[in-house]
Amino acid sequence: MVTASPSSRPADDTSYRLPRTVLPRRYHLRLAPDLASASFHGEETIDLQVQEPVREIVLNAAELTIERVQLTDGQRTLRGNRAAGRDPRTCHLTVRGDYLAGNVATPARVCRHPQRQAPGLLS
Repeated sequence: MVTASPSSRPADDTSYRLPRTVLPRRYHLRLAPDLASASFHGEETIDLQVQEPVREIVLNAAELTIERVQLTDGQRTLRGNRAAGRDPRTCHLTVRGDYLAGNVATPARVCRHPQRQAPGLLS
């Protein structure tokens, strides 16, 4: 395990950490693997605690394709839009004209297709 003292931490850790305004509380996964192609597809819901009102939620999405996503706070369901032109390892879900706060869930249809690797790497 590698640890860093506060003085050796980078001043801006947003290049590798998600914002702390939205905290995951529980993951619900239903995946169907395809072992022959090293891929899967399925449904994922993340229960989130939104600490302060936001219009955007950032999720880790490395090597995932998010086909459909919604945001629900128990009273309403909003369609989430994935922002284009951002870091491909993250998914930015935005809500137009409204704020999210409190307990929020993100039902999504996801899939993963393997990326091509150089010969010999993890094979």
